Amino acid sequence: MSTRRWSPFRLRARLLLFVLSSVAPLGCLNAFFAREVPVTAQNRPLGEDEASRLRAREVEARSADLVLIARRVITAGADAEGGPARGVAVRQGTVMAVGSEAEIQGLITASTQILNLPGATVTAGMVDSHTHVVGAALAEDAVDLSGITDVSKAMERISRHSTWDPTAWIWAWGAPAALLEGGLDRAALDAATRKTPTLVSRADGHAALCNSASLKILGISVKSIDPPGGRVVRDKDGQPTGLLLEAAAEDAFRRMPLPPRGRLKALLMVALSRLAERGLTAVHEMAASPDAVAALMELEFEGRLPVRVALWIDGAHPGWPALRDRGPRSAGGTTKVEVIGVKLFLDGTLGARTAALSMAYSDAPAERPPPRLDVEATRRRLVEASKAGFGVALHCIGDQALETALAALEGAKAAGVRFPLPPRIEHAQIARPDQLARLAALGAVASVQPLHACQDSALAPARLGPDRLPHAYRAASFLKAGIPTLLGSDTPVAPSDPRLAFQVAVFRAAAPTWPACAAPEEALTPRQALAALTEAPGATLDPARHRGRVVPGAPADLVVWDVDPLAQPAAFAQARALATIVQGRVIHRSSAVP
Repeated sequence: MSTRRWSPFRLRARLLLFVLSSVAPLGCLNAFFAREVPVTAQNRPLGEDEASRLRAREVEARSADLVLIARRVITAGADAEGGPARGVAVRQGTVMAVGSEAEIQGLITASTQILNLPGATVTAGMVDSHTHVVGAALAEDAVDLSGITDVSKAMERISRHSTWDPTAWIWAWGAPAALLEGGLDRAALDAATRKTPTLVSRADGHAALCNSASLKILGISVKSIDPPGGRVVRDKDGQPTGLLLEAAAEDAFRRMPLPPRGRLKALLMVALSRLAERGLTAVHEMAASPDAVAALMELEFEGRLPVRVALWIDGAHPGWPALRDRGPRSAGGTTKVEVIGVKLFLDGTLGARTAALSMAYSDAPAERPPPRLDVEATRRRLVEASKAGFGVALHCIGDQALETALAALEGAKAAGVRFPLPPRIEHAQIARPDQLARLAALGAVASVQPLHACQDSALAPARLGPDRLPHAYRAASFLKAGIPTLLGSDTPVAPSDPRLAFQVAVFRAAAPTWPACAAPEEALTPRQALAALTEAPGATLDPARHRGRVVPGAPADLVVWDVDPLAQPAAFAQARALATIVQGRVIHRSSAVP
């Protein structure tokens, strides 16, 4: 093999060409970068102070406003394991992160508020899905007749509030049926109240007794006509006895003057703050009035409203058309007061025998009241609400009222009506087996009140008889049929307390002084009950934002408990809410929290 030999001259020439070919492009690049570039706000070098501020902003964007450290964080009522998390980080009213203590510690800065409660359990905020919180607030200034069956004791309490002022009404609430049926009448009320207008509401709110002064103001006389869906009870001569049922009682309550706005707001603050202390972060207010809407919105604008309030307006109130035309008020949970639905009453109550049953009452064969609205009237109201952007809630105690609701909803669906929220059946107290599948097909929600199963346990067997009783006070059957189920109280008819609702839903028993609950076979599991108090209410309002769950991106509505409801369900009735958080702010903090 021959080897080519290079002369020294040729070698130096080749080397020079190689160097020049390599340097020339670099020279071009150097010339390009050497050009003078104008300094702008975008490319100006950061000064030391500016760089420090930028780093501070980056740290702040990754830092939490509030951190909760607990033994357990239950991320969702219906998840498989409840999650292994022990910490929650909150920023700007939203859950920022959920994870281990070490993961959450990395989000803490000097400005972070920390609640370190290593033995506690964090859940999503509890929701009472059926309240009359305005009535509960007004009850603070009213005469409490709960549990009183002796007429003389009732008269003594009422008489303490009587005055000679014909404009200052007396409202007595919580009267047991036995009191109104056992001697408390218009004459006795007149003697105790002089000329002060007086209204005595029965415990379920569907009947009331008036004295002569209030009957005169209401225009109820021997010549007056009963309102649609209501009844004025009269004696043999046609004179009103003072007892009003259903729509007649509701109209009397609406016309009873409210306290001045300032006092109403103060009473609402007392009632809602008490609920926050019990672990409630939201309530669903049923049959609200325009005055209630205004008072609650003022409290929110003033920054004083402790919990969220979702409102369904009373569809029979004269102010409903104006609110309907104004449209719903909902901002995906960013506001505390939401006006999102209308409530329609299709019947009354089992106790008053005004619930619409498909067959006569077992203990009163002559009694079979029809629904307060027929199918076509109900359907028209549903269409009206849908066009205005409102959801609907239908009060149905009896199975015939439920039948009317189902037929109206099915008719609206067939006509292409779409509701912004799933339609709700409030109480759904008696539902036949054949009605469950229809409810599920409609995507309807069952809003039930566990305590009613205890309150009615003495009268339900007599009213319904043994054949219909298994269809009453359902809960587990709804879930098994695929019907989303919410838990509520109906306060002030029953106490608003999520711990009590949980206990009755799981164990079908309340306090030792309460009667045993009807339908023990309808008990929920602890996880089902927790979901019905947290995740299910959130899903019916705004599933996209994960309301009612403790996951990143969800609204920071949280409760810290000293008892784990899933690990210790039997002890949860005595649990304490150590802290209640709404929109990322601690609105209640127990004295036990350091």
